[in-house]
Amino acid sequence: MPSCNNRTTAHYFDQDDLDSALRQGGIALDVLSDATNPLNVEIGFRHTACARVLTVSGDPTRVARGSRHVSRDDGGFLGVLFQRMGHTLCSQRGQQQVIKPGEITVWHGRQSLDFRMPERFRKMCLLVPIERFEGLMPDSELHVGAHLKAGTNLSKLLGACLNTLADNVLISDEEPGDAAVEVTLEMLGAALTRNKESLDRNPRTSLFERIRAFIEKRLDEPDLSPSTIAGAHGISVRYLHLVFSERGVTVGEWVRLRRLAQCRVALTDVRQDRTITEIAMKWGFSDAAHFSRSFKAAFGISPNAFRRAKTSALGDVSPCLDM
Repeated sequence: MPSCNNRTTAHYFDQDDLDSALRQGGIALDVLSDATNPLNVEIGFRHTACARVLTVSGDPTRVARGSRHVSRDDGGFLGVLFQRMGHTLCSQRGQQQVIKPGEITVWHGRQSLDFRMPERFRKMCLLVPIERFEGLMPDSELHVGAHLKAGTNLSKLLGACLNTLADNVLISDEEPGDAAVEVTLEMLGAALTRNKESLDRNPRTSLFERIRAFIEKRLDEPDLSPSTIAGAHGISVRYLHLVFSERGVTVGEWVRLRRLAQCRVALTDVRQDRTITEIAMKWGFSDAAHFSRSFKAAFGISPNAFRRAKTSALGDVSPCLDM
């Protein structure tokens, strides 16, 4: 077995070997093959600070994921599939999508899925921790099943970025690739948000998305309040509360949860040396004890314990795949 690093690529002709390699790379799947379609798959992994990147190519293959797989890897991530060649029949949530070259879909690590590749294929997948996605956009799990079809400006722009990531950044040892993956995720968040807006024609939903974007840009402003938000959009505070009540949340709760999500993202970044109190203050919490209670109520773990767990996980040496 080679020395460990954060990038590895290998070719597989044995189903058990590929199952094991996928688990070592951080995702549990069943690889289903038969005598009529011998396994012939090449996979590559790259681990970065904000996502795991998986590139896959090969002959017709099928993989599936269920509850027992989630128990092995926790499933606390969203998968972003980008089809580069061939097509994938993707079954999730009782629905089937056909993902064609140049198309993108999003799947959830804690939900059952089935991927069938009936012809020679090439694809890449970003495995992004849910808390990282939450830092990009609220209610990120609502984007599960999103399908960016080929030919649109959004899919062309994002596809060019993902192709560059797979063909150049992820195979280079000259730079770690973290910055490129981070920029790609920001573009992905913007593309998914715009895609959702275009599919939803409810005028009040469109207003909500504009307000959401306004809040997101000003989360670190201490004077962000319902009156300033309403005034910026030419509506009354009462109407503003109505828009949010349709989503089962108050304006204040929304702002607080979004600030907590940004704090959670900051706590996962071991490259920063800010204290927990400094992070809380940056995102609008004036009292450290109140922040700690709010964080634990939202995520079920204290900020201190969360940071220790993330620091410990990132400090572990990533397992290597057999070459």
